[in-house]
Amino acid sequence: MCLLLLSLALLQAPVATPPQAAPPVAAPAPAPPRRFRFRVEPDTIQHLGEVGPREVRTLTYDVINQSDKPLAFKLGDLAVGTTVDASALATPLAPGDRRRISMTINPDGFVGYQRRAARLEPDDPAEPRFVLKTDMTVRPDLTVDATRKELGAVAPHESVETAFAFKRETGDPLELKLLTTPSPYLDAELSTQAATGELRLTLRPNLLKGGQASGLEILKVATNSPHQREFLLYVSWRLKLPVELEPARLAFDSLKERHASLTLRGAKPFRIESIEFDHQAYELAGRTHGEAQEHRITLFRKGIPKAESPLTLRLSGVADPLVIPILFKDPRVRGPKGKVEMKPEPEAEHAGHRH
Repeated sequence: MCLLLLSLALLQAPVATPPQAAPPVAAPAPAPPRRFRFRVEPDTIQHLGEVGPREVRTLTYDVINQSDKPLAFKLGDLAVGTTVDASALATPLAPGDRRRISMTINPDGFVGYQRRAARLEPDDPAEPRFVLKTDMTVRPDLTVDATRKELGAVAPHESVETAFAFKRETGDPLELKLLTTPSPYLDAELSTQAATGELRLTLRPNLLKGGQASGLEILKVATNSPHQREFLLYVSWRLKLPVELEPARLAFDSLKERHASLTLRGAKPFRIESIEFDHQAYELAGRTHGEAQEHRITLFRKGIPKAESPLTLRLSGVADPLVIPILFKDPRVRGPKGKVEMKPEPEAEHAGHRH
């Protein structure tokens, strides 16, 4: 009986149904784009490209009232060097009316990349302000044909010239002044004529110190151009030697250094006829004999030599001697205001030592 009642209760109980998904909410339709009451043609930034330092450029724009009511305008802020002729907007524009205005750009007083803008404001506060935009790159007034010159390989007996040419595009008179003292072996001559000028340089290898096989000369020139006050100019050169030196000089940088070597390489075999140096301070630790395309010279330091002394070589087939500097830097000479502090040389390294 109990089982019968339980079965009837289960049959009469409500059956649970799964929840139904809510219907998707439709996305709101996009609002139609707002139609402004006016437009300006062209409506994008105007690129003027490269202009001269005093090249005045003028752009024109059309302002159109595309509404059904009159519309008036006024000019807002103007950028430096910018003027706008908006006399055509002195009276309101009727519906559908078109008026032309012009914007003039004067780059005088500026150089490099520049942006300019002017603002056009309608009398309807609900309308946006329109900005007339333009950009340009103003060329420098004063230019030089190059800031780097290369003299290339120069023979020890020849003098070589090069020149830097200056020019003002505006045509204003040019003034130049050399702010750098040239090296003793470099002649420098400045000249100007109206808006042009020249710095002429002459390299005189016969005035070079021994061991100077190459160089980079740096010269600073002042001008009267307001935006190009100074120029840094570079001149590189190298000597055309009968042999290639590695290194270009012999150097002893510490008391522990007793030996310094120099390698000479030629385009064809050659002979070292003689070697001259300070025999009180140095000894020849190795000598090469005969003809060879490559020779190696090693000097041994015996004591405390001069700060600089020459090593003079005479080579077969070469008329002029080859002079190479021997440099010695004594690390014991130190101190401010020229004070010299001398310490004894290490005893372990005596003059009689040989390799």
